Amino acid sequence: MTRATRGSLSALPCLLLVAALLVGAPLDAQITEIVDISPDNSDHDPIDPDGATGGRVTGIVVDPTDGSVLYAASEWGGIYKTVDAGLTWQKLDGHRPTATWDVAIDPSNTDRVYATSFYDGRETSQSQSGINVSTDGGATWTHPASANPPGGLCINPADETERTAFGISIDPTNNANVYVGTSCGLAFSTDSGATWSYEAPPAGGDRMWDVMVSADGSFVDTCGDSGHWVMDTTTMDWSQSPTQQLPSGRCSLAASPYDQGNRFAVVSTTIYEANSAGEWTETRDNPTPQGRIPFVATNPRSTAPAGDIFDLWFGDVSLFQVACDRTNTPSCGTGNSPPWNGPYTRDVGGHDDMGDIAFDPLAGNDACPILMSSDGGVYWNTETTSPDCHSPEWEQPDVTPHGLWPFGMGGSDRPGAVAEDLYFGNQDNGIFGTLDAGAAKPDWDNEICCDGFDAGADDFDDGTVLYSVCCFGGGKPTRYFLTGPKFAGGGEINYPPGLQPSFKFPDSYFNFEDQKWVLITRGASGGVFVTHNIDEQPIEWIELGAATKPPT
Repeated sequence: MTRATRGSLSALPCLLLVAALLVGAPLDAQITEIVDISPDNSDHDPIDPDGATGGRVTGIVVDPTDGSVLYAASEWGGIYKTVDAGLTWQKLDGHRPTATWDVAIDPSNTDRVYATSFYDGRETSQSQSGINVSTDGGATWTHPASANPPGGLCINPADETERTAFGISIDPTNNANVYVGTSCGLAFSTDSGATWSYEAPPAGGDRMWDVMVSADGSFVDTCGDSGHWVMDTTTMDWSQSPTQQLPSGRCSLAASPYDQGNRFAVVSTTIYEANSAGEWTETRDNPTPQGRIPFVATNPRSTAPAGDIFDLWFGDVSLFQVACDRTNTPSCGTGNSPPWNGPYTRDVGGHDDMGDIAFDPLAGNDACPILMSSDGGVYWNTETTSPDCHSPEWEQPDVTPHGLWPFGMGGSDRPGAVAEDLYFGNQDNGIFGTLDAGAAKPDWDNEICCDGFDAGADDFDDGTVLYSVCCFGGGKPTRYFLTGPKFAGGGEINYPPGLQPSFKFPDSYFNFEDQKWVLITRGASGGVFVTHNIDEQPIEWIELGAATKPPT
């Protein structure tokens, strides 16, 4: 990294990339090679699994014929695949959109895979976001033109060009019928994804965050920004319960494995259960509410009476499970009765802030949860037999998905092509650093967990590292640390006077001379601060332009 490129790079959207630069050449001639050098796993995981390397994974699916094959939809890194039950993951480069949401496998042809994604930033004629289909196990993908919403359907006109899709559900009675929630209502295909049509409820083409086909294929549940709607798959007519309804918002759906009328939902942070009449009521308490992207899932059990008992799994900050009986009303109890089992994340080797869960597809009743996803990527269950597997113990993969969301990056130039200092902070995966960024496989140190905002090194002195992290310990939402190269020694430093640190990234650092740094931070008390001696105790921070700074 040359001094011409030192400093902070903020809000990188997906893989950590390093470009070989030819200084002084035109921009299009500078980049001669791009190499993925992301960390494969976290050395902080044995201390705290909330230090991680995978980045958020929102959806996972297991091959119904082979439990060793799974796909993962990452928030910022695209689609990934494993063929060894989650130990190693490979990015499917043929899927171009990187902000992905869900992934599903056709049970009748497991080479056929569906994936959904958010708007990819390309011009309308070039955009491939929304719905994509693979017929070769994820190697190549197509975006059918009919998967784009028709003109005039979308409540938000921008969604006609900025195409986005969410939950996927495949008809278990006819796998050629596929349903997808989109930002413009319900998309469906009757020919295994070759062509698509759209239907919208009377409320209009609004965001449908999740969809679920009934066990007999006769109706589709949808939930989203216009609430809960049910579509009859024969007549294409829409209906709602005339009494108790689900609220609108980001949501997840699941059904009892024994009774298609017994349905579950989470909207924001609240858990609901519906009876056969479609009336929704709040049921169980959310033990750790946050509402990032919670989910519900069900799993049949062989506990007597046979055909009645199943597990409800729920994930928000952490992962919980409770036994349910379909003959009861409500089937899974109310409040915290019976108590949740769990939590099953940080205390048992998994990263917090849940995404999804997958079960052994070949087991039938009592199927073990084999994989879960969260803000830390994916984790596999070391307990592989029932009943122990229903109290999972999680472990990170040998090679995680490389779906990190870096917030900021900095480094220090040293002689030679290999010995380069590089540091970066990530959403919820912590701070990473290496002293050999030029190597094919750098030796990364994941210093600390959680949200790492920015990290930089003193390029004029000895590689001193300055970084900021959020949301752990000490009662402070953001903390600043000063260490030696690759986090050796050092410790926490003082804030600028009057600054009230909060979760408002980016906090940006820039080293402009030996021991001299600029700090930029947001918020009512934020601004631009300079120190001329980072080694002072306490550090003297001087605010620039305090009287004329922008109001926010």
